[in-house]
Amino acid sequence: REGRSLEVNSYLLSQFPNRTREAIKGQRRQVKYKDLVKEYMSKTLVSSGPCPADLDSFGSASSVSISSSSSSKLTTSPSNEALNDKTSSRPLTRRQRKLAQIKSLDPPDPPDPDPDPLPPDPDSNLSELVPPDLSGAGSCKSSNSSADDLDVHELSLSLSDPLLGVSSETGSSRDLVNSSHEVIETIREVRLEFEASNTSILELSNSEAIGTNRTLPPEVAFSFDEVDSEIIDYLDLLFRSDRSSELSVELKDIWSDFRSRRCKDTLFIRTCLIFEVLLPDKSSMSKKPREARCPSERADLPRRVRRRIEFARAQRLFAKNPSRFSNSLLSPTNLAKDSNPFNSDFQTFWENVMSLPRDACRTPQFDSSPIDMSMNSKLMSPITTDEIGKSFPRNGSAPGPDLSSVGELRRISKFELAKIFNIFLLCRRIPDRFCRARTVFLPKKRDATDPGDFRPISLTPIPARLFSKILARRLAPSVRLDPEQRGFIESDGIAQNTFLLDFVLRHSKEKTKRTFVASLDLRKAFDSVSHEAVFAALKAQAVDHRFVELIQSIYAKSSTSFAPFPGHRFSPTCGVKQGDPLSSILFNMVVDQLIKKLKGPVGLDIDGTTMSISAYADDILLFASSSVGLQHLLNETAKFLETCNLFVNCSKSFTISILADAKSKKTKVDSATPFYIKNEPLRILNTNDSFKYLGVNFSAKGLLAENCCPTLRDYLAKLKSAPLKPQQRIWILKNTLLPKLFHLLILSSVTAGKLAKLDSVTRAFVRGALFLPGDCPNSFIHASVADGGLGVLSFRVSVPLWRRSRLGGLGAVMSGGSLGGTAGG
Repeated sequence: REGRSLEVNSYLLSQFPNRTREAIKGQRRQVKYKDLVKEYMSKTLVSSGPCPADLDSFGSASSVSISSSSSSKLTTSPSNEALNDKTSSRPLTRRQRKLAQIKSLDPPDPPDPDPDPLPPDPDSNLSELVPPDLSGAGSCKSSNSSADDLDVHELSLSLSDPLLGVSSETGSSRDLVNSSHEVIETIREVRLEFEASNTSILELSNSEAIGTNRTLPPEVAFSFDEVDSEIIDYLDLLFRSDRSSELSVELKDIWSDFRSRRCKDTLFIRTCLIFEVLLPDKSSMSKKPREARCPSERADLPRRVRRRIEFARAQRLFAKNPSRFSNSLLSPTNLAKDSNPFNSDFQTFWENVMSLPRDACRTPQFDSSPIDMSMNSKLMSPITTDEIGKSFPRNGSAPGPDLSSVGELRRISKFELAKIFNIFLLCRRIPDRFCRARTVFLPKKRDATDPGDFRPISLTPIPARLFSKILARRLAPSVRLDPEQRGFIESDGIAQNTFLLDFVLRHSKEKTKRTFVASLDLRKAFDSVSHEAVFAALKAQAVDHRFVELIQSIYAKSSTSFAPFPGHRFSPTCGVKQGDPLSSILFNMVVDQLIKKLKGPVGLDIDGTTMSISAYADDILLFASSSVGLQHLLNETAKFLETCNLFVNCSKSFTISILADAKSKKTKVDSATPFYIKNEPLRILNTNDSFKYLGVNFSAKGLLAENCCPTLRDYLAKLKSAPLKPQQRIWILKNTLLPKLFHLLILSSVTAGKLAKLDSVTRAFVRGALFLPGDCPNSFIHASVADGGLGVLSFRVSVPLWRRSRLGGLGAVMSGGSLGGTAGG
């Protein structure tokens, strides 16, 4: 049996030379291979017979005859059987000896005086496979190099096996060989066509029957360029230097099959299956629904009992996540109690925001940017283990729709992740699991009821976030964004734009110059920007087309489910995923095209430099020295945004018009000049009106002096009434409460006296929380823990130092005049 299996496997290997012997043996259980083996066992001798060149070795008594019965069975004479015993080195099996004894007892059938050759079946498909070509020279080997390993003599002996029953007539065998040439040539052509088409043996099983009217195989689907070759070489290096493990063996088998038969589809599918075993998708697991708790009637309980219940709940939440509990305690964002906003209208609203009609899909035309080939060539370079280690999500990251955690992903070796991610990069595809997301809606304010009062956050699977972060870290240095876009960059963009706006407003008063400013708020910008605009921005930056194809495949298969609606599934046709590491840089590239378009002679002249626009993500500021110039900028902005499916929210946008009188050297705020966005007026600010930009309060005169004392007292009152332990109150004060005030205190105008007042209020709270005496020294409260103190920061000491540090960091980014004006202000 082992000899017969080796013979059949060798024959199959000759027909499909690009498959290894192990792969052929592993596929023999399939129906297609069973048919191949069965047909080979029944028709080998009918199609070819023994090799003509080896007939002399069989002796004159070795001849072949074909019976005239319908079954076309072949019989072997005893003399032929004896000759085979001499020439064959294989011993006869038990079944062969038994059949030989039975046939020796039965008289042989009389030979047919004129046997007709068996004609080939024109409608035979690929399952009815014919043996290799038998040429007149007697060569039984295949034309392919992998078939050279076959032993011709062994194959000839196997054809005369007693199990098959060979008779003693030789004349008809040559006729059969000649009649089978046409079928053999057809099979050989089909095999060569499949070799050229780069079609795997798995795809061959699904192909149509091949006969006289056969269809040609598909054309070559993939061709490997220099980038692919670099990734393949890196993967070869990883697999050669890999330590043995069950996973590495499975991946190595997949990679070995790909190296012998290069088909990206098969490689991608098998790698996805391996990854599913490593990190299973638990989204389909049945979860026990949480039972709704009936509100306990605590009003009838004694005060001490209610206090104990609240204390136990606070301790449980604080132990689970101190930061989340602290934020919910100080800045609660609970939903409205009298109504549930998550209804059908809520779902329809956000589906309309994330959908773009097909007739509205148009590709904008952007100007090309200079190409940095040194950085552009690294976009599709192999993913290293160092990149994976630096891009890992934080341990507290929320899971995606597959419910896999960061801890589970960390259990997988970085070397195995590097192999899997590089295979995805080679195929320029990611699994469908990576493209699914779960959208949660966070309220922007307390008691939010309107759908627009929520911010959608898309939670993709943890491995997808890791892969996207690697791509984002490669894309960021490869594109050249205008310095006027200061959102989601490594430098302090908030401080730059805040001090820049304050400088412009103060500069107009100091220099007595006409200044017109417009602040534009884009309506759901991240959720509604068109995909065509994103891809056009990538191409305008001359990003590698392979990288663009990868991004296009990710967004083409993207889908999400709204968390408040179980069983919901939706495929967005516009927008980028808020929460995905790659979304911020993609959106910045779209806004960067607007900045480059508006840069020109129209703008505000500041110390010889014309400034027309400044942006922080989707917060856009326009500057002009005349009302006509500002209206021109507004018209160009609206026209550009419309091509990207972006629109201005006029209710949240406003304009500031500052007129100057050169003779009296005075300025005033003009509230009579209107400005429009597509015939819709914008709000006009007066002298006493204030507005908030990037979390800091402004007026037409510049930054406003913040009075944070009422805010601090309100926070301390909430912390004091919370059922917490003294050390827990101090922890929340140091890590959550005081940092909430740093942004306002550093960027706004706050005097030293107000900072000292804030320190006094803070020390009074600490003394009361820890039951310290009134004469406890201030140094004990503000000294570091290493020096024996409590480590509570002092605003009077820390805020001026931090402000100086942030202003000093702007010198390398902003011009000297702007920096000097801001510092002086």
